[in-house]
Amino acid sequence: MQFDKLLELMDHSELIDIVDKRTVNSDLHVLKPAFSYWLSSFTKQAKRNSLVITHNQERALDLYNNLLEWCGNIAEIYLLPENDYLPFERQMNNYVSTHKRIECLDAVSRSPFSHQKGSLPVVIIASIASATQKTISSNQFRSSVIDLSVSQSIDIAGFVHKCLSMGYENHFNIEMPGSISRRGGIVDVFSPGMESPVRIEFLGNNVESMRLFDVQTQKSLETVGSCRILPAKEWVPQFIDKREAEEFCSLIDFSNCNLEIQEIFNQDLINIVSGHPVQNSVMYNGAFCKESILNFLSMDSILLFEQQDEIATEAKNLDEHENKIRLNKEKRGLIPFNLPSARISWDEFLYSADDGDTRLNIEHWQNDVTQKPEVIERAYQFEFCKDYNGQFESLIEDILSWRKNNEKTVLISKHSKRLEELLSIHKIPISTDDIAQTSVAILSGSIDGGWGLSTNGKKFHVITDKELTGYVKERPKAQLSQIQQQSFLSELEIDGHLVHIDHGIGIFRGIMFLEEGNSKKEYLELEYAEKDKLYVPTDQLDRVTRYVAPGNRIPSLTRLGSQEWHRIKERATESTFQLAQQLLSIYRSRETEKGIQFSIDTPWQLEMEDFFVHTETEDQLRSIKQVKSDMENSKPMDRLVCGDVGYGKTEVAIRAIFKAIMDGLQVAFLAPTTVLAQQHYETLKKRFAPYPINVEVLSRFKTHKDQKQILSNISSGGIDVCIGTHRLLQNDVDFRNLGLIVVDEEQRFGVSHKEKLRALGSNADLLTLTATPIPRTLHMALTGIKDMSTIETPPSERLSINTYVSAYDDELIKQAVYREIDRGGQIFFLHNKVQTINRTAEKLSRLIPEAKITVAHGQMSENDLATAMERFAGKETDILVCTTIIEAGLDMPNVNTLIVERADTFGLSQLYQLRGRVGRSSNQAYTYLLIPPSYQLSSAAEKRLQTILSATELGSGFRIAMKDLEIRGAGNILGSEQSGHINAIGYELYSQILADTVHNLKTESSEYKADDLNTVNRVKVTLPLPCYIPDSYIADVATRLDVYQRLSRDLTENELEDMSRELMDRFGEIPNELLNLIYVVTIRILAIQSNVRSISQQGNNIIVQMNNPIEGARILLQRQLNGLALVGNAQIRLKISKNWQTELTQVMEILSSFKHFTDSLK
Repeated sequence: MQFDKLLELMDHSELIDIVDKRTVNSDLHVLKPAFSYWLSSFTKQAKRNSLVITHNQERALDLYNNLLEWCGNIAEIYLLPENDYLPFERQMNNYVSTHKRIECLDAVSRSPFSHQKGSLPVVIIASIASATQKTISSNQFRSSVIDLSVSQSIDIAGFVHKCLSMGYENHFNIEMPGSISRRGGIVDVFSPGMESPVRIEFLGNNVESMRLFDVQTQKSLETVGSCRILPAKEWVPQFIDKREAEEFCSLIDFSNCNLEIQEIFNQDLINIVSGHPVQNSVMYNGAFCKESILNFLSMDSILLFEQQDEIATEAKNLDEHENKIRLNKEKRGLIPFNLPSARISWDEFLYSADDGDTRLNIEHWQNDVTQKPEVIERAYQFEFCKDYNGQFESLIEDILSWRKNNEKTVLISKHSKRLEELLSIHKIPISTDDIAQTSVAILSGSIDGGWGLSTNGKKFHVITDKELTGYVKERPKAQLSQIQQQSFLSELEIDGHLVHIDHGIGIFRGIMFLEEGNSKKEYLELEYAEKDKLYVPTDQLDRVTRYVAPGNRIPSLTRLGSQEWHRIKERATESTFQLAQQLLSIYRSRETEKGIQFSIDTPWQLEMEDFFVHTETEDQLRSIKQVKSDMENSKPMDRLVCGDVGYGKTEVAIRAIFKAIMDGLQVAFLAPTTVLAQQHYETLKKRFAPYPINVEVLSRFKTHKDQKQILSNISSGGIDVCIGTHRLLQNDVDFRNLGLIVVDEEQRFGVSHKEKLRALGSNADLLTLTATPIPRTLHMALTGIKDMSTIETPPSERLSINTYVSAYDDELIKQAVYREIDRGGQIFFLHNKVQTINRTAEKLSRLIPEAKITVAHGQMSENDLATAMERFAGKETDILVCTTIIEAGLDMPNVNTLIVERADTFGLSQLYQLRGRVGRSSNQAYTYLLIPPSYQLSSAAEKRLQTILSATELGSGFRIAMKDLEIRGAGNILGSEQSGHINAIGYELYSQILADTVHNLKTESSEYKADDLNTVNRVKVTLPLPCYIPDSYIADVATRLDVYQRLSRDLTENELEDMSRELMDRFGEIPNELLNLIYVVTIRILAIQSNVRSISQQGNNIIVQMNNPIEGARILLQRQLNGLALVGNAQIRLKISKNWQTELTQVMEILSSFKHFTDSLK
């Protein structure tokens, strides 16, 4: 049964009549758990656009999620996000929330849906903070929107110019909303509100076609007939009326500011008036944005206030808070007098609300409602729902009783299949299609609370997971696409380091054209030691890899012509061979060992897993399946699970632990720190509470007497799972029946610890967890010799982290800290200088005297550091002032604000990793990246900060940062010796050697040598043709190199055809020079199939040189060629004629078929 059928139970005709007359505002009383249902039912029948105001963002998000369940298929539901800027701060724009706001403004400002055939009503949910934020004027917004359709006539240059004036930024490859790219007659644009960007192909000034395309592959997905291009920002200098700007400038009073502050403001204002972008445009939102979302509502829209008193209180608090900040900053001369606010006040908002749209005030009643004479008031016949908290016998009794009284029951649950089984045992008929056909219906869904309803003489009971089990499973959000593995050259920068397989490490200085006879090609220019140069033709780019090593290490350049590189490569190859041999030996010995074969999942196992409150990611489910499969196998498990903190590794371990205990076996859970051990103990204790499972922790938190008792219980089998630090590895720990060992962060245990671990349980299964991400190439290389599971997807319910780049300011820090403390959270304050860290903590203590502060850094003693971290993890302190030592393994969901001093001094990957320390719960997290006031950022630092500010997992910045983190992870997993080789030759080449070595060992080929890298299918094809990609066709150097590299790989004919279609799709008609290059690649593919060594020009001939003598097959081959070419003993000679290219293709096709024929005879 669809949810929307339930929406027909109520009749709203009387209220709709009142709304239509627009004569009075109405107060309505609705039970809070039933409000999302009531609103959905009303929306379906009223057929009006609505704006719903809540008192805070958390409530807005809850309501938004519930409405998606109830009426997501009969209305368009939007959440208007808060920009969440601290008032009067110099901050870079957060484009993620801005683009969502623009999408909402467009949705609600469209013509009333009733006049558009097939369109749906729009419901916008907004907190009062988001609704009172000023934005672009509604008239300007509507006049800026561009609606395009196929066959429409529009000036292409004018179209691009208008997009740029609306805040779009020029990028060669489109990855993010708000980006545009023009390549001749093709324009790619990614508008806010689009799921995928659109590729618009023009013929002259006519739109010939439009195609959606994938940001990962840049390939077209499907054709569309029209698209809607929205502004990319809520305001840009081009939107501003020059006279209005000049008037604003004249009103600003700088009498309280020093010359430096005045100069900063004046320069910004000059840029704004002249139409140039401003780095910290947020400061001026209030000056040049005058309207709010109320101005966008169409005439027949409905405005709903949920709990107006709460909204008013919150709005007044916002006004007071902002005014306090303004006065403080004016007093200190940080802002001038008369700088307008970026929000409209509560009084202004209320005036606008009363002046325009019909308003419904929704109050949530608890008891009887009394009439208020001033307003029309109605109370709906909802009632509270009983809590069952897992007592399903009581539920069955109630359902049977309701059936007797002809009352209907609707169960809405994420465990609908289990409920169907339960009711079928009691022979209660159910429906999943229509409540009218039976008294009980079961729907799959997630709603925040049930209710009862009496209407039209019938009674309904809606019961959700909240009443059934006491919790609601988190709703999954749309998952981001998996990160596409990009060619390294698409991320290459001039002066970056490259590794040539044959010649070693050099610096990439650029690309250039060189001519050789009739052939013109593009070459990479590499600079080596002593300024020696090497020119690498673009058809040999498979010989080149980008140098990547942990920590942005700068490598030594190789000397050309020396044996130095060969020796380095040999050492790395030998070490890699030994590593692979060792891993393979361990793997094969485990294959023959007899371990514990665990039983299949029990009903209790399924029940325990059902009570997991989060929605599992696909990665997580796959890892769980792999672990269980290992456990149910008779060979001992030794599996590594990799994934960032908070990505769900512990849940994988919990399910494995429960599985082992269900078979009557004990589990040892080893953690590197006392704090982490305690954290795991509390998690397991909570998850296993409903079951007869004894969980204990062995750590220094326990007294000597307690430890003695725990050891006794371990020996007797009285403890099912014991969590501990290194203490678990001591000789007095003796498990009676150990079946599973779980190790968290194995790399933090020494060699001696690992030997004791193996002795702990010789045939026990071993599950190792690590929070370090690893490269997919390493994972693939080790497939078949090391069992690994990777969790790369963050939990679906996790919110994105609001990130701000701002000048250092005490007031900003103060407000950020108070905001976190007020909601019961904690703060990381990162000051990366040990010498001055205590002084910083003292300054913070004076600034925020109510806050409890702890200091942690790497030069503290191990015991002091552990104590500091324990106090902070135990919520005894509010702020941890720390260096980059922030504990990577700890999961601290209560820490949701990070403040980073001198953020401009950190690398991109460091910033990503640091930012990942917060935002590990469903609470909104904040990161403040602070730079010195009046500090002029370098272009590189500004690019890093802008990248992390607007980054998503789809962006190239994320890929670059992840690459650095993953390679650190590779070093952790492979050991320090292999890390040295990664540093010496770069990760890309190292992983290639490792993959080839593993393949040879598994196929029992001969020992792999470094020189084997030089003998990969390399057919040299040199033809008298200009073969290159004109820069007029692909102007971006990185993209051009990416295409060259892909063409240099061993492609199949089908892959080459796909690539040709992709080039046509992305860049238009292929020029002759690139067609020549594609022809050369086609010949190379045929040559590889035909046992050809090289093809080149000699005078007036094309010489096809074979790898082996043709010998006795010469006559047969000559007959096959039918006079196209002359066949010698080891070469074939083709005369260069007018049609030599066609003839060469025929020769190569005949050679390929001939080789297949002779091979079959063998």
